[in-house]
Amino acid sequence: MALPNLIVADGMGNFIEVPELSMAGMNFIRPVAPVESLLLPLPPVTQLVVLPGRVAMGYDPELNKFVQVREYQGRPVYPVSAVLPHNYLQILRPAYSTLLDAPRLAPNTYSAVGIADGRFVASGGFSVNDTTAERNFLLINHLTDARERSIDRAVSHLNNAANGAVRFVTENRSHAGQITEIVAAIREQTSEGIIQIDSNAGNADIARQWCAAGADRLRVRINSAQESFYNRYFAELGYTFPDLIQTLEGIAAAHKETEIAYLVFPGLTDHPDELSAITELVGTINPNRVVLENMAIDPDWYMDELRLFHLPRTQLGIPEWVQNIRQKLKKVFIGDV
Repeated sequence: MALPNLIVADGMGNFIEVPELSMAGMNFIRPVAPVESLLLPLPPVTQLVVLPGRVAMGYDPELNKFVQVREYQGRPVYPVSAVLPHNYLQILRPAYSTLLDAPRLAPNTYSAVGIADGRFVASGGFSVNDTTAERNFLLINHLTDARERSIDRAVSHLNNAANGAVRFVTENRSHAGQITEIVAAIREQTSEGIIQIDSNAGNADIARQWCAAGADRLRVRINSAQESFYNRYFAELGYTFPDLIQTLEGIAAAHKETEIAYLVFPGLTDHPDELSAITELVGTINPNRVVLENMAIDPDWYMDELRLFHLPRTQLGIPEWVQNIRQKLKKVFIGDV
């Protein structure tokens, strides 16, 4: 069966099918043909976005090679990407080449997309679990909500909601003290439910304060289990890999639940060195669970920032990586396509 056709955009909001070319994707830096069994009709709420400053690429079956598409039918055209819902694991990014003056893309998960029989299809699959769905979560926005109102809402929710839980999300150390105070105030009024804090875990002392105040679970985001790649990504926040390890060990010592949110990026995540590193980290830290999340980022910026272009071209591909993860890390849930 033929692969879906390439889809491009003309820059005026129109998506154009290119029947002469098949869709292509990228796992790392080279275009590849997607696996038909790993193409899915676009799920609800999927967005199609245009990628400016980039040149679309598709597969030409007559020439038996991947080609660039700068114009089509006399009009300049641009690559198109699907932004899938968060519970679909990214497999291939759209295939394109980047111009020197290309703008930085918004932080999204960019997946290859094509069109078959009049329907858009995307490269993606493997449902991934979001443990927030296990409970009835209330998100506390500590930046905008008044302190007393936040406490009252949280206490009411924990006391009255079935499987009630309160969730804080923070990447800023300056908010740590405020969160500690709110958590302690909540726990003074109720011991019901779960209090979860999502953080980059850059400070072990802050994590210990949250645990002592009454937090039950900390979800820690990591982009890599390799120190060099972790440090390059979190450098601007002042976090280092040793900080991460100390934080995770401190949470475990406080007998609180630890959850690692592992950010998946094809080309890095599925590299054998990274697979070994995440296996070792999970074996050492022994978190309660590992949750997979797609890395929402401009791929070019990310690869430049982490200097991923120097990686050996030995990536497994996300489908094979999934099979390895299923065998090695039983605490990771990955569903079927």
